[in-house]
Amino acid sequence: MRKITIIDSTLCRKDKNFTFKEKLEIARQLDSLGVDVIELPELEDEKVDVLLVKTLLSLLNHAKLSVPFSNSEKNLQNLEKAFGENRNFIIRLEVPVSDICMEYTLHKKRHNIVEYIENEIEKTKKYTDITEFCAVDSTRADKDFLKKIIEDTFENGVSFITICDSACAMLPDEFSNFVKDMAPKFKERLCVCGFNKIKTATATSAIALKDGFGMVKTQINGQMTFLLEVCEFLRDLGNKYGFSANIDYSKLYRTIGQILWIDTPEKQEKNNFAIKYDNDTDIILNGNDDEKAVYSAIESLGYDLSAEDKLTVYREIQELTKNKNVGSVELDAIIASVALQAPTVYKLKNYMVTSASSLFSNAQINIEKENEELVGLATGNGPIDAAFVALDKIVGKKYELDDFQIKSVTKGKEAFGVTLVKLRSDGRLYSGRGISTDIIQASIMAYLNAINKIVYEES
Repeated sequence: MRKITIIDSTLCRKDKNFTFKEKLEIARQLDSLGVDVIELPELEDEKVDVLLVKTLLSLLNHAKLSVPFSNSEKNLQNLEKAFGENRNFIIRLEVPVSDICMEYTLHKKRHNIVEYIENEIEKTKKYTDITEFCAVDSTRADKDFLKKIIEDTFENGVSFITICDSACAMLPDEFSNFVKDMAPKFKERLCVCGFNKIKTATATSAIALKDGFGMVKTQINGQMTFLLEVCEFLRDLGNKYGFSANIDYSKLYRTIGQILWIDTPEKQEKNNFAIKYDNDTDIILNGNDDEKAVYSAIESLGYDLSAEDKLTVYREIQELTKNKNVGSVELDAIIASVALQAPTVYKLKNYMVTSASSLFSNAQINIEKENEELVGLATGNGPIDAAFVALDKIVGKKYELDDFQIKSVTKGKEAFGVTLVKLRSDGRLYSGRGISTDIIQASIMAYLNAINKIVYEES
């Protein structure tokens, strides 16, 4: 039975700007489902994109990462920093093969595009053992010319080739017939990439897989073939046509639903932060865990700590796990309490927050910085949101709020509440902790604690 490779490019959607945390969660969900390759956009930001790759490399259990190839010095440097000695990833060489696109985007004609592709393939071998050649705008290319490119690129050592119907210039059966005889002995190393401009993407991919293609590209909520529909096709008709995939179908609808929820604009407009009250986690540390296990748990939460801070957290974990197990909520709190301790640049003086049903909340925060009093005024969707917006205005920068947690540590009306705030700046994660009988005050203190760490680290 043929094994179909599924490549997902949801994180490359041009219509979407996912946050750092959303990218991690989407990749984690795709990996858990059994997707074979997760495509990333170009590594443009030295801090954020490089950290994203390093975090994903430690997080993913099955899926390989795929990144596009660019000759720019900046991109090549980021490529080396992100993957280091790791060569088990995919470089995508995306080159147009239709006359109109070759001339418009690369200013090249047929006679010199073949040599250009050969040179680019050779350059990618410095960084990885797996190279994909993506023939952009394949269905508008000359058939004989495309066949020559496919034959030449396989001879030059590419691992697989993607044939794109980005222009939707052919119906599904026409597309499959167009490329059926181009590389018969390499058919299982051909990848189909259908687009949904005329609502035929899934049919294009399905017929190509039936006719011998071994790979398919998908997206969730994008313009390419919908991952859910491809998985349903493979599940329901795989036995009939003799192919299967690594997909865990028991997780299919739950995983797709979770990613669709992340991609919901209304969710992002109405909920600027999430509150966690329990310890629902995959992380369980106990007294038998060594430094490597603790450091892996720290990285899985998205933190990029120094060696000194990692050791401090490990020692704290050793003390706590003498009597109990430690989950992600406790680990977050420990990191916030003992890692990257910073001097107090911003100090809370007083605050006033008002809230009423059916109305926006208002916040006035007074902060002291180097004996100077700073005031922030803001409205928000709830009292804590308003307070955080006011703090951003004081600092003059809006940070990405990665997580917000509330936990009661005592009982009764005067119970103390502990809040944990996780902010992301230039890709790095910083956590702050606050404790008070007033949950709004605790939240402000935690937010300021995280900001002080950012300011100290970046200075």
